[in-house]
Amino acid sequence: MIFRFIPWKTEVFHSTNRTYTILFNKFIDNYYNRYNKNRVKQLGCQRCCAEWLIRCAAIFRVSGSSEFVSSKRQLLQLSEPFEIEEVDCSDSCISTPGLDHFQGVNTIKTLRLSYCSWMNDDSLYKVAFHLKDCLNAIEIVDCGCISGAGLLYLQNMTKLRNIMIRDLPMVTPGERIIVIDTLKTKLDKTCKITYPLERWLHSSELAFDGSCNPTKAHGTAKTCLFPPLTICNGHGEALSMKNLNVTDVSEAADDLSLSAIANDGMELPHCLNSCPVGMANISIRKMYEQNPKMYEQYIRKQESTRPGEDRPPSAHFITPQQALKFCQNSLVPYEEREIVKYKKIYYLGEDAQKCSTLDSLNNYGNDDANGFYRIVKADHIAYRYEVIRLLGRGSFGQVVKAFDHRKRTFVALKIIRNQQPFHRQVCSEVNILSLLCRMDEENKSNTVRMIDHFTFRNHKCIIFELLSISLYDVLRLSKYRGINLKVVRRFAFDILQCLDFLKRYGIIHCDLKPENIVLRQSDRTGVRVIDFGSSCVKGSRLYSYIQSRFYRAPEVILGCVYSTPIDMWSFGCILVELFTGNPLFPGVDEKDQMALIIETLGVPPPKLINGRRGSIFFDQDGLPKYCRNMNCSHKGKERGPPGSRSLRDVLKRCDNGDFIDFVSKCLALDPEERMTPRAALKHSWIRTKQSSSPSQQRKATVEPSDPKPSTDQSNSNTKSTTDRRRNNGQENAEILLPIPSGQRCGNGIAKNNTSITFRENGNILAESAAGPSSGRLKLPFL
Repeated sequence: MIFRFIPWKTEVFHSTNRTYTILFNKFIDNYYNRYNKNRVKQLGCQRCCAEWLIRCAAIFRVSGSSEFVSSKRQLLQLSEPFEIEEVDCSDSCISTPGLDHFQGVNTIKTLRLSYCSWMNDDSLYKVAFHLKDCLNAIEIVDCGCISGAGLLYLQNMTKLRNIMIRDLPMVTPGERIIVIDTLKTKLDKTCKITYPLERWLHSSELAFDGSCNPTKAHGTAKTCLFPPLTICNGHGEALSMKNLNVTDVSEAADDLSLSAIANDGMELPHCLNSCPVGMANISIRKMYEQNPKMYEQYIRKQESTRPGEDRPPSAHFITPQQALKFCQNSLVPYEEREIVKYKKIYYLGEDAQKCSTLDSLNNYGNDDANGFYRIVKADHIAYRYEVIRLLGRGSFGQVVKAFDHRKRTFVALKIIRNQQPFHRQVCSEVNILSLLCRMDEENKSNTVRMIDHFTFRNHKCIIFELLSISLYDVLRLSKYRGINLKVVRRFAFDILQCLDFLKRYGIIHCDLKPENIVLRQSDRTGVRVIDFGSSCVKGSRLYSYIQSRFYRAPEVILGCVYSTPIDMWSFGCILVELFTGNPLFPGVDEKDQMALIIETLGVPPPKLINGRRGSIFFDQDGLPKYCRNMNCSHKGKERGPPGSRSLRDVLKRCDNGDFIDFVSKCLALDPEERMTPRAALKHSWIRTKQSSSPSQQRKATVEPSDPKPSTDQSNSNTKSTTDRRRNNGQENAEILLPIPSGQRCGNGIAKNNTSITFRENGNILAESAAGPSSGRLKLPFL
């Protein structure tokens, strides 16, 4: 017996029905609209789609037949293979999750969606995405949860020749005009679009004032007792009851919003406002205003559950003319002149606190006195990207986390300072990043991927994939106690693949350091190398003085000609720091930096001493000047004679001779004798116990552990050295990581003493000593 479901409708939504509403929606999504990939593979797309339609009380007609199939008995009588040609979902309980059954069913020509109370904007997106190459006619009638934002997805359906729309109470007259204009522009000229305004007004029994806001008119409009509270696709938003119902509802019903859903334990939707004109759906700012903590929790959850997921481009945009006509209140005077330069408008930042001046001072108020772009939360960049928060700031400019409303994904957006020297520098960076993309189409070089670049308000902007935390942040989470050598080897392998790729094409990174090596995901050990702002191609060097001080090669300090070996020097310094937790050469200034190198590795060869800047550090006899006063260097730091401190002394708690040999070859003073990336990949330390493929990424979690005393006494620098690196050793970067002690870190609380544990197949690969804590914490995203 088939259960024929007809949605309940009522005028007043009582607070006592709240629990039943949530449970009923779960039942609709998880039972009637469940989607099983294994069953689809077993039975085929057509059969599973037919079973789903019958289960949800919809009917369909197969090719070559004039009768509709409406029961399970009729379905069993169909001879396979069959092709579904027409679907009538009137009065059915189909919802967004079930529409995945349309995937692979490319034979449906006609689709009727009448009185489908669970259909929403996400539902139309899935319909448009799965049936875009086959559907010829669609009818949408009295689906109370569909807004103008959802109707715009129909413009992707290039085969449509007949569209019938009426009785949609959530679509305002202004949105109706935008929808009709957009569909007529994007679809074929032969497509017939029927969307009567008068019938829509009388059917929903609404009247509109001059501001296009709905007001109750005569009678009672139809409302849905069980509206969809879960939007699973990731393109729409959680709608409060107030927005879903067009009639008067009780105060208790109005209160059923995001917090009520979250408290019930339901999964928060992947919600980001893709509607630039502020249509019916709540924007991301609304979620933030209702509950900031829930917003942050939701953002972390979405990042961790959908890392790097490719989504089809959004068709949801308007033209500049439509924006000026219908959204002028969201534009400041400067934007009214600027917007006409853009063909497609995806996002306007209507809720941002924008600068409304027309004074040309400081780039019309968009810059500060130093040429930095003024970052405004929820504002737009190029009418496409929504500013979420600031990730980092340096001398070059700023990096923000943004949401791409066209591709519906998070990105990292680098905004360069509005000054001429930085404009020239970013041109070189873009050229190198473009070269990397062309030479590495399969994305196997472990270099950051540039997605796009453009100029916005005189600022050069570069769009990157959004990655996780840097290796320096991993060290900071471990309280600078170092990482297990097995995990260091994992990191080293990925970095060497990058350096080998760069050397192959003659590219010098020039700023390799832990801050510029970033985890791809917060719970895996795969890394990417970022920040090619100082990079150059071999033979066309832009700068004579490069690299952060702690990782600066001796040939750079002494003013000699440099090439790709300087990156191997930085790489060797990074490996030691990852293992010990402290920088290998934490010089307080450049003279002290050179003294530390000489103290550990001895006097450089004469060809380096004779460099352009060699006289600053050595006398005429080739003796280091700091040795005249053996007890202290330039700023009073005690430094021993040349070679008095060996790498074995620094790595005294390391019992792996291969690792010590590997590092010593990376830190050869003579660049010509320094190990190359290709040779390093063949070294026994890298090849030993490298059981899994290089591309495989390992799980990494932060777990509590018992207190263990720190045994690393090999470096004479105290914690003040580590704190000082921000001001003295890392001039070019400032990372803002929002995980202070006692605050949220991933899905838990970052205690004062937290340990990091890397695991693979249940085996502990790395564990840092830490104090007692409780709970299981994942490494947080930036």
